[in-house]
Amino acid sequence: MNRKLRLDFYVVLGIIFISIPIILYFQVRPLTSALFFFIIPTTYLFYRKRKPVKEVLLGSLLIGSGFGLIFNIIASANKAWDEISSQLVFDYRIFGFMPADEPIWFFFWALFIISFYEHFYERDRKDRLSKRFKYIAIPTFMAVLAIITVAILDKSKLLLNHAYFYSLAPAIIPIVYVVKNRPNLIMKFIKTGVFFFMLFLIYELTAVKLGQWYFPGQYIGWVELMGLRFPFEELLFWMGLSSFIVLAIYEGFVDNGK
Repeated sequence: MNRKLRLDFYVVLGIIFISIPIILYFQVRPLTSALFFFIIPTTYLFYRKRKPVKEVLLGSLLIGSGFGLIFNIIASANKAWDEISSQLVFDYRIFGFMPADEPIWFFFWALFIISFYEHFYERDRKDRLSKRFKYIAIPTFMAVLAIITVAILDKSKLLLNHAYFYSLAPAIIPIVYVVKNRPNLIMKFIKTGVFFFMLFLIYELTAVKLGQWYFPGQYIGWVELMGLRFPFEELLFWMGLSSFIVLAIYEGFVDNGK
């Protein structure tokens, strides 16, 4: 990592660590935490270096507003997590059960992961979508429409035991594919994943401490850290694997592969 990138990394770290006392002192809402943890660092990275905007934005829409929305609807229907109304910036529940803040949150979550990866570990500046993009964009759009239809007509069809774990288990498939077929990407994914594990753990601990969200669903286990408790699924999928899943889909279907 050259000097300029090293500086950018330390600035992003600084933004995150400076944000922690601000978030705790003012007891902000989850979407406001996303402003500090996701949006401000992403804005800085865009300012510092030109990004392949088409790839980054369409990748964030596909993953955050496509796959993320599908999972978010299923998870919210099963109360894999929830937020009290006083913690919402937009006090409205889509379909009667999904907080309106969450689709916005998912988009900026994916945007920061992809922007961070592009900034620090990608060198190609050509902004061309992969020819494979349409092969995932169209099925994802159809799946979103199907899930929305079910959520409107009969929420009960979305209910399943241990929904958090079983709805995300198939997301490991893209990671397996990359490990097997694109071994040159593994170290870049690991380096990105270590950073986001740290960030998501910080986010989780501040959120649980402030009561920004809570967990009334079914889980395969619990983790307790610093007197704060959250499901094992949060540790496994969100903190541990979510950045790998985002990048595997991004490299496999969005980035031009150069």
